[in-house]
Amino acid sequence: MIGFVYLAIDAQGQRVKGRLSAPSIQQAEQELITLGFVPIRLSSTWKGWQSIKSPIPIKEVIAFTHQLGYLLKACVPLIDILTDMQINAHQDYPRLEPIIRDLNRQLQSGNSLSSVLSAYPDVFDAVYLGAIFAGEQSGQLDKVLIELHDRLR
Repeated sequence: MIGFVYLAIDAQGQRVKGRLSAPSIQQAEQELITLGFVPIRLSSTWKGWQSIKSPIPIKEVIAFTHQLGYLLKACVPLIDILTDMQINAHQDYPRLEPIIRDLNRQLQSGNSLSSVLSAYPDVFDAVYLGAIFAGEQSGQLDKVLIELHDRLR
């Protein structure tokens, strides 16, 4: 996989910067299009997921994404998923626990998943957030989360 940085336009006409990895520049461009972005600039300068200096281990983000995706696919309401995750976070996601607690609280207050996750850019990058937003807008959040999980692994 090759790392890329990009500049694109999202569905609202806003410029979006981010990173992604793909086998080729053509596939990276296709991934951006699939996420609902119009690529403006794409270059292979990023070193990959391992270079992210996140306070949260990537394995926790991968497990979190996996659980959300598959439970949504099983038609479990998002609030119920996060409530259960919060109960078990101390053992399953110890570093994500405060974020899960905040997600649960803010979702119960009516905020969207993408807007709450955007408060944690060191954990959830622009590609992740763009995919979540696209999933919310299309009603395919479960499929997007499963695809994100597969790409993060």
